Amino acid sequence: MLNDEGRGIEKDTYKAIQILKNIYSSGYTQAKSSLDSISQKWEEEYLKDHQNTSSYIYDDPNKAISLFHDIREKYHCSILDELDQCKERLIEMSDILMDKAIKKDDFNKIKELAHIGSSKVSSYCLEKLYTHCCLETYTCKDEYLYDEITYDDGISYYENCKDTSYEFSKDKWNELLNIYDAKAKQLSKVALMLMKSVYRYKHLLCMTT
Repeated sequence: MLNDEGRGIEKDTYKAIQILKNIYSSGYTQAKSSLDSISQKWEEEYLKDHQNTSSYIYDDPNKAISLFHDIREKYHCSILDELDQCKERLIEMSDILMDKAIKKDDFNKIKELAHIGSSKVSSYCLEKLYTHCCLETYTCKDEYLYDEITYDDGISYYENCKDTSYEFSKDKWNELLNIYDAKAKQLSKVALMLMKSVYRYKHLLCMTT
């Protein structure tokens, strides 16, 4: 009862319920009324908090995610389904924001949306990256897309979009990886030539490398 009422210690209704359950299961039947009363109050508080948090999913899914984590800590419950709903809403919102970003040619915003997990945006990034690497024609704000997307970004984007209607084909992805590999080998050869050329100066970095 002290746990439930927070007298002398920090209020912890969940702990109070667990103690009462143990007492009742041990044969102390008088604990039943207190257990029922506290459990009902606990359920009502949970439903109220859950309903309040759910109201943010549509307009502010990020806030909803934060509040759902608080609910998980307080009520010791699973929030996986709720987090999935929040993520789906974030992706829906990202599609709307993407159209605006494309109109403004705001590639930083597009990358941000891709990192959220939008399959549509991720596919867009990979398609443009593929176009640039293969044809070297695409730029965004006069900066080459190739320089804007890292290899790790590409892997992440492909994972986001590979199983959706916005699928970036495996053949294209493999071809893109081959281009990266070729560029890496070419750079490595240049680096090796440069190090060999200055090796005669006994430069420590070149010698150890």
